[in-house]
Amino acid sequence: MAEALANAGASVVITSTNDEEIKSRAALLAQATGQDIVGLSGDVSRERDCERIIDATQSTFGRLDILVN
Repeated sequence: MAEALANAGASVVITSTNDEEIKSRAALLAQATGQDIVGLSGDVSRERDCERIIDATQSTFGRLDILVN
């Protein structure tokens, strides 16, 4: 889904509980699509992590238009 959105022109934030893995995947996706891709670590079952991810997304891109879990 992230790749499809990026290919359609969207800037994308992807998340994982594994910080190292998600940063690597974000870099590969950015290279493949030419779009701005940010990889953030966090556990979406934790409200605090969700709030941090949303805040970081809004801070980086100015808004959040689509959320896919």
